[in-house]
Amino acid sequence: MEFDVAPTLWCSSRDEEADSPPPQDVNGSSYTPVSRGKSKADVVHEQAHIIQTLQHELKELKSRMDDMEEVQTAAQHDAGDDDDDGEGRTRPIDRLYEKADESYYFRVQTMILYNAVTPRLVLHFFNVIFCILLQICALQTVWQCIWIPASSENYIADDEVDAYFPAGKPYPTNYANIFHWYDHTQIDGVQNITVIPLFFCVIMITLTTRNDMNECKAGYVLVQSEVRYVIADETKRVKGRGSIVDTIGVQSQTLRLVAVTFLHLLRGSLVWYFYDVSAQILGTSDGPFNLLLNSLAMVFVLELDNVIYFDMPMKNFFGVEDPYLKKRYLRRLKVARQIFRDAYHTCQTAPESVARLYHTVGWVYIWGTAVALFLMGFHQQKYTTTGKFVTVDDDSGAGPVHPQLTKMYNWCMYVLLFFILIDIQTVAFVASWDRPRSKLKWAFQSLGNFAFEGCCLIVMRHLIIRYVLGILLAYGYSHKTWPVRFWDRVNPGPNRPDNEYEYGYYYGADYGADYYGAAYEDGADYGATTYE
Repeated sequence: MEFDVAPTLWCSSRDEEADSPPPQDVNGSSYTPVSRGKSKADVVHEQAHIIQTLQHELKELKSRMDDMEEVQTAAQHDAGDDDDDGEGRTRPIDRLYEKADESYYFRVQTMILYNAVTPRLVLHFFNVIFCILLQICALQTVWQCIWIPASSENYIADDEVDAYFPAGKPYPTNYANIFHWYDHTQIDGVQNITVIPLFFCVIMITLTTRNDMNECKAGYVLVQSEVRYVIADETKRVKGRGSIVDTIGVQSQTLRLVAVTFLHLLRGSLVWYFYDVSAQILGTSDGPFNLLLNSLAMVFVLELDNVIYFDMPMKNFFGVEDPYLKKRYLRRLKVARQIFRDAYHTCQTAPESVARLYHTVGWVYIWGTAVALFLMGFHQQKYTTTGKFVTVDDDSGAGPVHPQLTKMYNWCMYVLLFFILIDIQTVAFVASWDRPRSKLKWAFQSLGNFAFEGCCLIVMRHLIIRYVLGILLAYGYSHKTWPVRFWDRVNPGPNRPDNEYEYGYYYGADYGADYYGAAYEDGADYGATTYE
């Protein structure tokens, strides 16, 4: 809200001085009239003081009015009252921000970008990291529970089963034998009673993760917008946003961008790994009921960021606003919302080909992800519906051997990564379409962003999630007892030939030397010769 107020000095005449009351400012305080016996310099000084007082009070009033306008706008959105829409719905121009703002992870990203650094902000940053790692560890334990029974097939003798599984090994139901006397009950080795709910669960998991992907993309749009703003010249910066960078400095904003990008990559890794474990859950679920039950439980893991509200001004027991939290929230609300409004207008005014690309990629992501998940689960169900254990793990020498399944599964994981990256980068492309740039330069920049984010997600998946969390911490190993073998993990091809169960085919003499050399004194030579 803009004010056009010209402060007028009160200079009284002799008659007016006796009859008129002294003037008052906007707060009701009276000014002291100019005395006749004062020098000209004193009069000028008093007049300058009055002007400064009025300007200061006008600035404070304008700030209060802006805060009231933001609060009123937010309240209208919460209540569904919107004059521009006319049908009790949130305006499309702000719908993107309001939806993304439901996520605690996204709100912390806006805090890092637009709020002053405080101990509370640092605590929120590390809390997001902790929460995401907690979700990943929860998914990791599910993966371990799938792998352990299947791996036990290779090293637990029949007479030792009771020592490890008192109730017997939890083999899945052999639906192939149950429906053996019926005709047309299977599709390519999987029973119809399993295929139909499998397809339904895949569709539900894909659609449910759209909210997390949208919040992830919203954070990435903010990052890309701030990157362009930081590297732009003063004359090219967005009008009305100079106060943010001018206040905290370009160098500080660069550090903030690094922190926010790290959170974005963590969240992308969470979504990608969620698809990984979901496919294994769908492929190893015993029957239709467990398919539905397990898929519902998997979606529950992603709800953590949507139930954390202690950073919001009014999310407390009494619903009383915290003035400090409110001030910080309104600061980042104003800037972030404006960025999404600009992105909305850019999408509206983009050429038809760009808009078609945006909508096409949205549908391609949904169906591409669903098909990849279905194939991964379907090929595992070929073993599960015949009453056999199955797992796609190819990292352990003691694990089961399904090389063709492992190869197909790993390639599907990279296909899922491709769809995730395409979806994110397309949104960033559409949001920045109106920025003046060379088309060739923009193409190289987009490819660079695609490759950078893809490499980061691959490294985080294989090193942090599968190696550090899945092996070192889960089993108490070290790098010496269990080498990383990074390129073997990245390679989608199987690490061991078909129907072979020997350590030598995977790690060989190096693995034996590492393991026995660390586990036993002077055992490296024994380990190397044993597995040659």
